[in-house]
Amino acid sequence: MKLLGGYSIPVEWEENVLWAKHQLDTYRALQDHDIVINTYPTGSGKTLALLNAIRKLEIRRALIIAPINQLIYQYSESVKRFVEKYDLSHKVVTVTSESLDVMKKPHSRALRDILDEFSNIIAISNPDIVHYVIMQMYSKKTLAGDLLVKLLRFPQLVAFDEFHYYDLSRIFFMTVMLASSKHFGLNQKFVFMTATPNEEILKIFDKLGMSYKIVSLSQDGDLQPVSSPLKIELLFGKLNDHTDEIIRILKENPESDILVISNSLKRIAYLASLARRKGLNFGMVTGPMNAEDRKLALEKRIVLATPTVDIGYDFSRPTKDRQSIDIVIFEALSHDQFVQRLGRVGRIFGKPKNDVPSTAYPILPDYLKNKALETLEGSKDRLQLNDAMESVFKERFESLKREYMGPQRILVGLYEDAFKLIFPEEKTGDFVKEMLDNYYKLLESVFDFRQFSRIVRRAEIDFYYFSKHLEQGEEELAIRILERNQQLKDEILEKYASEEELLTAAKLYRKFIEEQILSFRPGQGRMVYVLDEKKITGAREFLYDEISVLTQYVVEPLPFEEIPPIYKNEVRKGFRLIEPSEQKVKLSLEIRTGAKRRFFIPVEMKTHQHFSGYGALKFNGFPVYLLDDPKLRQLSHAYDFHPVKAMVNGIVAEVLIGSEAIKAQSYFEEKPWGGDLFPV
Repeated sequence: MKLLGGYSIPVEWEENVLWAKHQLDTYRALQDHDIVINTYPTGSGKTLALLNAIRKLEIRRALIIAPINQLIYQYSESVKRFVEKYDLSHKVVTVTSESLDVMKKPHSRALRDILDEFSNIIAISNPDIVHYVIMQMYSKKTLAGDLLVKLLRFPQLVAFDEFHYYDLSRIFFMTVMLASSKHFGLNQKFVFMTATPNEEILKIFDKLGMSYKIVSLSQDGDLQPVSSPLKIELLFGKLNDHTDEIIRILKENPESDILVISNSLKRIAYLASLARRKGLNFGMVTGPMNAEDRKLALEKRIVLATPTVDIGYDFSRPTKDRQSIDIVIFEALSHDQFVQRLGRVGRIFGKPKNDVPSTAYPILPDYLKNKALETLEGSKDRLQLNDAMESVFKERFESLKREYMGPQRILVGLYEDAFKLIFPEEKTGDFVKEMLDNYYKLLESVFDFRQFSRIVRRAEIDFYYFSKHLEQGEEELAIRILERNQQLKDEILEKYASEEELLTAAKLYRKFIEEQILSFRPGQGRMVYVLDEKKITGAREFLYDEISVLTQYVVEPLPFEEIPPIYKNEVRKGFRLIEPSEQKVKLSLEIRTGAKRRFFIPVEMKTHQHFSGYGALKFNGFPVYLLDDPKLRQLSHAYDFHPVKAMVNGIVAEVLIGSEAIKAQSYFEEKPWGGDLFPV
């Protein structure tokens, strides 16, 4: 076990208050720049930096976007305390599905009322709602454009918290907000809060011609400790490989607050079952649990958790004079996970005792062992280790251009089509048309689109509209689309020999677009009801994806009539959970397709395995990427993808499915825009 030094941050007095210096530098930088990126470490007060900027710059309307609802509720309390402390006149409003329910009116109408608010207001929402408003999917078609315009015009300042949480494929909403602000002269400020900024995001700022400044940690001036010294031992494998040692640590440290984080619900449930047998008192924080049960669990000395706790959970222990968490044990598959979870232990900002060492046991993949141990040996303090570990993890190559030249390109086209409807052609003159065309060119320049991309996208986008009309029985509208798009008409005639084939393909294509492209959180499988009477997972009942339930747990079918009424509209199946299975069932698939390329949407895909009481599981509208070359399989490993064994038209193969297939098409292919998007 190695002892690493903690670290401090610079502090500065202003208005007779001692601030962390970055809490002042953030508002100062915003005075001269469009964008500020605050990269201070976890637990050093970035939220206060943002709120102080709102106060000092006299921002009347602010929109804070946080990736999960738990963080939104935590933000709400922090903002209310700040507003009261500094006697600000701002209303503080949370914008989530739950909070809009309380307003007793349709969500779109409730959101419109908030955006029409003339008083000073700080609104805190999630990216899902913002994304769906921007894509004009959050209200009726006749009102969607108006809601989008109100959203774009509403804030004087927009803040994106925990921005490293977002995959590049999910930042389109942010790009639209920046491009709209720039092109339409909205004079807005933007704050990004992330300890690990992505170079691809900085390129967006440059392409849009927006000025930015990074507020990063320095060791100049007066310093105050924020992180304790750290005793650290690296472990390798997975949590299940170290359960005996973890139980020993939990038993031998009765005076320590301990946090254990696993990437797997099954693994943390298994550890919990062992801890119960040893008579240990602990709490669990997992995705299936409700908010109240999670809150109670956080008060326990020992907390066993899934990645649910990575963002938005406060482990403060107000009565302790040292760090709140003394020992952390966690799995990490990426640099972001390593930094985020290590940052949970040893937070001492404002604590009387700052020299009591904390302890960490990161559990890393086996293939990182030699490089990780060498990196730890060469590190003197926590900051140096955090920085050095970036080169240890096999981080994915990321490219915004490749991301949106792949299947995600359809999202851009669908946004542009919907945005045009706000300005009907018969009511707009040449000036408006030119203004819109320049707007689209600015937006597309972010993704390095060329003219050909519009041509490629047109047939794909129109096939989605065609599919919707066909499924809804609007045949006249479907025919009109074919009349105006000869390319699409020719492709349909070439691919589909019968009306039945076309209807099947249209249904699959619509499902693919709506669940994998338009959805902010792409679907990974059918949800089922789970009854966990022993609370093995921490919750008594919850919805979970069918594949995970059947491959990771011992279950028995639950009659549909025993599923509670509140869930019956959302699921068709239910299971009683018995225990975690000792070994995960490895799926294999049977796939039927007429596609000629690696990326395709099969007409039929189901599991080779038959599960008791339910037979094979079917996957409709899921994209597939065929790993038909050893180099592609190596790339798949480097990206930490999960290849699945499959019989493709009777031939043994390995494939990627869902969002991983989309990523593979974007990054593995010389021409990301290739692939067979039309199901065949």
